[in-house]
Formats: sequence, structure tokens, C-alpha cells
Amino acid sequence: MARQSCEERCLPPWSQKIKSLRTARHLSQSEFAKRLNCSAMLVSRWERALNAPTASCYLEMGKIAGPPGGWYFWNLAGINHRDVQAMPAPEHVSRVDGKITKVIVALEIQAAVIETDSVRLGRILRYLPTAPLRRECRSISRAEANCAKMIRAQVSVLRHLQN
Repeated sequence: MARQSCEERCLPPWSQKIKSLRTARHLSQSEFAKRLNCSAMLVSRWERALNAPTASCYLEMGKIAGPPGGWYFWNLAGINHRDVQAMPAPEHVSRVDGKITKVIVALEIQAAVIETDSVRLGRILRYLPTAPLRRECRSISRAEANCAKMIRAQVSVLRHLQN
């Protein structure tokens, strides 16, 4: 196993995992970017922890990794095992209007909680002792904000289906 440089060791775990996923699949940054529908430059920035991926990119990375490794990326996108288990089966949602309402309420609550966490994390950034820690927390805060946006978009779709 190759030794990591000091710079590589200081990168946040999510950045290291992205590079590990790409290299484990024997993909260049360009090939990886095509699968994620983004640019190779963006992949490079993720691997150097200059930018954090969006929640939708984390979801796609989870698909590329597959379970169980994909759960790391899905968690960064704001999805965990408990959320998946709590979701009703799609056929129940389409049959029972009352369940759609319950799902909408649950998703709206979850989006509000995630937004609150994102804001709270953003407020403590200046108090964190190191730049890498601030970068990682900023990335987590952005991922949480993106997750909340995705949830709100799904709520909009469900409301449309309900009408």
C-alpha cells in the first residue's frame, strides 16, 4: 500500500472516499465525471476538498459504490437506513391519500430539522480550531442544505400527485 502524503492525510474523509471510489472502479476523473453528469475539474476539486459534492452527486456515487459501501455516500446526501425503512411502499402511497398526507408531513418535518442543523453547523464554523475541520463542516452544512432542498422538491411532487 502506498504511503499517503501529509496533504492527503489532512483531507476530510469524504474527499478521500471519493478518490478511493474512483480509483477502485479504475475510472479517470473524466470518466467518473461523466457518470455523475459533471466536469472532471469538479471531481478534482472534490478530491482536493476544495468543493463538496451536491446531494445528488453523493446519491449517484452511492449507486456506483453499491451497498454496503454506497451507504457512506447516501448518508452524506442525508439518507440513512432508518429513513428508508420508514418510507411506505410506493403502491401504498398511490392507493391511500391519507398516507400521502402523512408522508408529506413527515418529509416537511425532516426538511425543517435538516435545515436547522445546517444553519446551526454554519454558525459554529468560525469557532472550529483548524481549516480542514472548518472545510469539512462547511461541506456537511452544504450537503444538509442540499438534502433539505431535495426533500422539499419531493414534497412538491407528492402534493402534485395528491391533487
